[in-house]
Amino acid sequence: DMFFRDYGTNQFVQTSRDRFSTFALDVDDASYNLARQYLLDGHMPPEEAIRVEEFVNHFDYGYATPSDGRFRIFTEVTSSPFDRRTYFMKIGVKAKEITEERRKPLNLTLVLDVSGSMGYDNRMVLVKQSLDLLLKQLDGGDRVAIVAYGSNAFVVLEPTSGDQMRRIERAIDRLSPDGSTFAEAGLKLGFQMANRMLDPGCSNVVILCSDGVANVGKTSPDAIMREIKRFAGQGITLSTFGFGMGNYNDVLLERLAQQGNGRYAYINDLDQAKETFLENIVGVLQVVARDVKVQVEFNPATVSSYRLLGYENRAVPDQKFRDNRQDGGEVGSGHEVTALYELTLPRSANSDNLATVFVRWKNPNETRVTEVSRLVSREQSSVRFAGARPELRLAIVAAKFAELLKQTNYSESLNFHELASMAQAVDRQLHTEQTRELVAVIERADNLSGYFGDYRRNDSNYESDDDD
Repeated sequence: DMFFRDYGTNQFVQTSRDRFSTFALDVDDASYNLARQYLLDGHMPPEEAIRVEEFVNHFDYGYATPSDGRFRIFTEVTSSPFDRRTYFMKIGVKAKEITEERRKPLNLTLVLDVSGSMGYDNRMVLVKQSLDLLLKQLDGGDRVAIVAYGSNAFVVLEPTSGDQMRRIERAIDRLSPDGSTFAEAGLKLGFQMANRMLDPGCSNVVILCSDGVANVGKTSPDAIMREIKRFAGQGITLSTFGFGMGNYNDVLLERLAQQGNGRYAYINDLDQAKETFLENIVGVLQVVARDVKVQVEFNPATVSSYRLLGYENRAVPDQKFRDNRQDGGEVGSGHEVTALYELTLPRSANSDNLATVFVRWKNPNETRVTEVSRLVSREQSSVRFAGARPELRLAIVAAKFAELLKQTNYSESLNFHELASMAQAVDRQLHTEQTRELVAVIERADNLSGYFGDYRRNDSNYESDDDD
């Protein structure tokens, strides 16, 4: 069984009624990689598996690194190619980069699922290959501990210096999948181990590698997190890495990472493992800002209505934006985060600004809060889609591809063939592996949708916010 949750779809909001849009930043892209794997396997992904912001955030938009400060804000606006009454506004946030040489020492606790389901489709083999990529980048200033769980949780390796590679590798190589899945016990033991190693001068990280299927003890993410919340509140982050198809719990892994202030990624082949663990390992391991929130204040004189594409499960009450107790997202070194809005504008306006973007965060191990802002000018909306930068068009195509897969009420006029043509035009300008892959994935969806006809699927187990 595949477990997903439908968080609904953001609708247009009249600016005269509510001019603020507030959300926590999210660097995850697991939903895109899961959908891609469904398509490669010859199936349309379930609608409830699609999180639009994770499609948008899969792609690199080439934001420049901030020359000073923690973050730099980028904004772009263009007309919509799908509806002449609307516009798209892209907000990009880029975090400062920390080099490998200057990163903090790492206290890493690996929590490995070795239950019987991890034996399917060589999941455990891929976990070991992925960890090999990660561990080879550590040094003597780092420490690694390993906990595993099947029917019970147990310690595989006590805290060990990161330069003891053979000892660490041998400990992992001895693991083999067997038994049921006691995720609660594994995470609890892992956090106890991480707490023993806790050092405010280090990055304190727990990484869970699993298919997310928990069938012993507490099995819901909220129940499991309540058991380990006191550890997570002390500066230990939990990131989750999902493996496998056909027996997979996206709900558990996504919620654990969200509540554990970490990242959630899906890995189904060695290429995805390399993209995750080789291209920006410092971003995975070192947080540069905590509780990062964004608030966009739209100008009612120049914006009639707005709609945030995605981030449904990252919404923050507007009045909580400057509440320092309000949880936000965690952002790692060099990470970039993108949000896309759809806007309707009045025919005429007597103001020069569309909106103001505010970003607010805490530095790691500090209570001090920093806030920066950037104006979005009405002049930016004069850019037509055909003349917009290819990076902006890429974000729009990615978002609309997600909405079409999700079959939202904003996808009725869309088709995969048109989106594939738009993606091809972007690829001709950018020539990246990511854009080539997007073209291939959309074309795959186009072929499958013709085969399946009405391809909307109802064979997954999921929760819907509409049922609450």
